[in-house]
Formats: sequence, structure tokens, C-alpha cells
Amino acid sequence: MVYFIPMSKNNNINYHIGQAIRSNRKAREFTLTQLAEKLRISYQQLQKYEMGTNRVTADKIYEISRILNIDILSFYPGKEENSSMVDENKIKIGENYMLINDDKLQKSLVELTVRIAKLCSGK
Repeated sequence: MVYFIPMSKNNNINYHIGQAIRSNRKAREFTLTQLAEKLRISYQQLQKYEMGTNRVTADKIYEISRILNIDILSFYPGKEENSSMVDENKIKIGENYMLINDDKLQKSLVELTVRIAKLCSGK
């Protein structure tokens, strides 16, 4: 699950990539400092990436995608028109689901969400 950001700032690709980094960093509850440390760069450099001031190298984009556990292609414009913004609650549900170590509890949670969805959709 990733955030897609529409391009702006005169369709500047550096700005687009920076905003995608920022949105996905925040969705995964990383601070600038935490992500910068994992990347072995200063938080100021990461801030410049996010603002589109400095160009992010391909190897750094790859490293960020690995740390944030997102598809590297999500940093680039293209198919976002067909994608919906990912709600932070969906990310939290997925992350917390993965913390449940009991198969029966995982199955119960899935069944509960299916029932709630059916109630909400009237099916």
C-alpha cells in the first residue's frame, strides 16, 4: 500500500518523487531523522529530497523503497490516476494484522472485517 501524489510544481519529477517519499515515510510513522539514519544521510538531505530541491539518485530511491517496504515504481508518475489514496488506517490495520501470531485470531479478524463490510454494503 503506497501513496501516489499527483505531479505539480510544473510537473517537476524531483518534486513528485520527494512528495511520494514524504507521504510514504509519514504513513509508516518514520520521522525525518529515523529514515535519514537508515539511509546514512543527514535529515537535512532527506528534507531536500522531499522538497524536490535535490535530485534523488536511483540507488537511493531503491534503498528508500526497501526500507519503507513499497514498490519502487510508486515513486514515479503514471498509473496514479487509476489508484486511490491509501488511507493511513488501512496501513495500520495491515501492519497490526502482521503482529498477530495466532492463526485462529488472524482468521477471526478476517471474518469480522468481511461481516462488517457486508453489513456496510447491504449485501
